Amino acid sequence: MKTSVDASALVESLLEAEDPKTLLRSYRLPPKQLLTVGEEISHGTAITRDIMRRCLHRLARLDPKRYQKEMKSRDLRDFLLTGDEDAAPFDPEYYLDRLYGLMEEYCPPFTTFGSSEGDGTSIGCWPMDSMTLQDVEDWGELTRIRYPRAAAQENWYQDWQDQVVAIRQGNFERVPTEYVMIEHKDGTLELWHKPTKKRVWKY
Repeated sequence: MKTSVDASALVESLLEAEDPKTLLRSYRLPPKQLLTVGEEISHGTAITRDIMRRCLHRLARLDPKRYQKEMKSRDLRDFLLTGDEDAAPFDPEYYLDRLYGLMEEYCPPFTTFGSSEGDGTSIGCWPMDSMTLQDVEDWGELTRIRYPRAAAQENWYQDWQDQVVAIRQGNFERVPTEYVMIEHKDGTLELWHKPTKKRVWKY
């Protein structure tokens, strides 16, 4: 999912792009609203019906038309009203999994919808886990600028700092991908979008 851009940034990006047609295709309009990274939709319950209600309540504010489409299902309405998990043909667990996938459509790039790490009852929009981000990086879809951890990496710290400063100043010369993620010492993540030179999210 791509982020929205202003007209001046788009024109500048098109003028600088080697393949303007490919760049234009990369700009897909996102939903009118997106979830915030770190936004918790449900907490403290593992009851399927409760989680559904909270997700659907948030969907109603994100995209009223999509919410209305979901609520056309009489089986869903009956389950939300009665909580009867044996009422055929409705499968609550299957629908909840589908609902998570639907909510993920409203998540910013390189985030996911579901349980947070360490708390299975904390449901919301979170950054992808480290292993998934590594896969995405290996596929060439993301550049990660990691904070140097080991003492032997002292010379790398200055390089990390130089890259961070450059990106914040709009210099993406060392970034080969459309997106770049800065990883800080305290675990904070920043996602930047190279074509628009803007920060997409921080968590």
